Amino acid sequence: MKIPKQFTVGPKTYNVEWRHTIQNPPAMGRTYYHKKLVEIAKYDDFGNPFEQEEIDDTFWHELTHIILQDMGNDLTDNENFVTAFANRLTQAINSAKL
Repeated sequence: MKIPKQFTVGPKTYNVEWRHTIQNPPAMGRTYYHKKLVEIAKYDDFGNPFEQEEIDDTFWHELTHIILQDMGNDLTDNENFVTAFANRLTQAINSAKL
């Protein structure tokens, strides 16, 4: 899937920026609500590139956080829920037949 450079959720437009890696703590993706920014890493801490499905899943994971935050939902920071939801969303989108 092609990751967008920008998207809108509710009244906010977020930019997506690529990072070589994300540190402190290490992560594949990170959202900064106040900056309206999503960062996605291309490589792990050892310099190995992430697979496209991992990158897709990371994008959907961060987008799920943003949607829940926009809704004022208590699950916004629940990593277990967000991860499980994003995994299923990635699977549904990647397996869709057009």
